[in-house]
Amino acid sequence: MKHWFDWLARRGIPPRSRLRERLHGYPSHDTPHAGPSFRWTDAQARENLSHLLAVREQRLAHLVTWLDAEGIDARPVLDGGEWKPVLEALHRWANDTWPAAHDPRIGSHGVWDRTSYRGDEVVYALTFDLALLIGEAVIRRDPRYRWDVNFDEVDGRDGMASYRRVVLCADDPDSPRGAPWTEDVEGLVVHRYLHPTWVSDRLLNSWAQLVQECLDRTADPR
Repeated sequence: MKHWFDWLARRGIPPRSRLRERLHGYPSHDTPHAGPSFRWTDAQARENLSHLLAVREQRLAHLVTWLDAEGIDARPVLDGGEWKPVLEALHRWANDTWPAAHDPRIGSHGVWDRTSYRGDEVVYALTFDLALLIGEAVIRRDPRYRWDVNFDEVDGRDGMASYRRVVLCADDPDSPRGAPWTEDVEGLVVHRYLHPTWVSDRLLNSWAQLVQECLDRTADPR
């Protein structure tokens, strides 16, 4: 890590500002409908899902290349390799860089809920892509999982942030209401950005934990 800081210093780039500078060139996520999500119709929520599925491979390819410059090779997540070392590296990277990269002007749940994923808020395009990568670690290892819209009316009545947003899903044969398992991966990554210094999040790798729990949940008990 010291050599990395020395490299930055020789180029006149303070280590604490480098990630913010790199985000200036990050591609926006041109979702058809910006939030707040509770205002979306079912049709608009499905259009957001369709757009995600259409651009998924393109955005993942860009993220993988972008992470190369951060010293992280994320390809094993997508190529069927070992996903755990990648998510451990992402966890350490977030611990090292996100506290300084956090922008209090836009670092709030309200801004994220309404974000257009561009301009000063392009960091949420990065968190969106990281959520895609984490979710794909599950989908590419268990085909029972998919990206889908959370239309659970109980979540809607409870004011859950994931309602009508795209979430990671798998059918739950034991659900009395027929509701699937859902994981709000984007919300999990955004939470980490909003609270980059929380000790519990810095100690516990919630991204790796989510992947492992999803894979364990549908594992064949035989």
